[in-house]
Amino acid sequence: MENIKYPKVLIISHNALSLHFNNGKTLYSLFKDFPNYNVAQLFFQDEIPESDKFSTYFKLTDVDVIKNVFKLKDRDICGNEQKIKLGEHFNYEMSKYKKIIINILRNNLFLLVLLRNLIYKLPYWNSKNLNIWIKNFSPDAIFFLGGNYKFSFNIANKLAKKYNIPLYIYITDDYIFNKKKHAFFTNFQQKMLIKTYKKAFNYAKYVFVIGDQMAKDFSNFFNKKFIPIMNLIEIEKYDSIKCDSI
Repeated sequence: MENIKYPKVLIISHNALSLHFNNGKTLYSLFKDFPNYNVAQLFFQDEIPESDKFSTYFKLTDVDVIKNVFKLKDRDICGNEQKIKLGEHFNYEMSKYKKIIINILRNNLFLLVLLRNLIYKLPYWNSKNLNIWIKNFSPDAIFFLGGNYKFSFNIANKLAKKYNIPLYIYITDDYIFNKKKHAFFTNFQQKMLIKTYKKAFNYAKYVFVIGDQMAKDFSNFFNKKFIPIMNLIEIEKYDSIKCDSI
């Protein structure tokens, strides 16, 4: 691993990198061998990043975008760079804003998905502040951990095209075929998500999924090769996607 030429990767995801929680822990396991200065992350949850080595973060939340909509904040400074103390552990607590939203929409979570997608459909997230931060980091690739929101796929796509860098997508849960008891989507929203997936997958250089069965199902449905990887992997195992070829 010492002789590998590591690319500079901009991670885009909803959760911040973490040593203990959610998809943040999954992402950390994938990039833990990368040098600190080769990894940066743009994330959308009101969280504090937690890491023992990575320190370059930008947080963009719903509140940031809403403030811009109502001109409570300069559009050019939407979102902010995050400063963290390496090795410090945090117990995440849901923000006051998120608690209010969840309480209102507890029995209609599909509406939360719809509202967030509408908020980020507006151009206010794409601030000068964010673009300066990305240019300063100068990524070679974007690694996007996607979920059930259209807006984050659109942001990852737009930034990859704007900076002319390859996009890699990782899907860790199936929101298409395995309908859960408490589904987040109406039929309309699910159709829109499939449409968003198709657009993003067609543009992406590679798409990864959480397991073999999911890779098979997605490959058949989207007519594209999907690569199965678990939370903990050795990237050098995949000859076609070695780090120095990104």
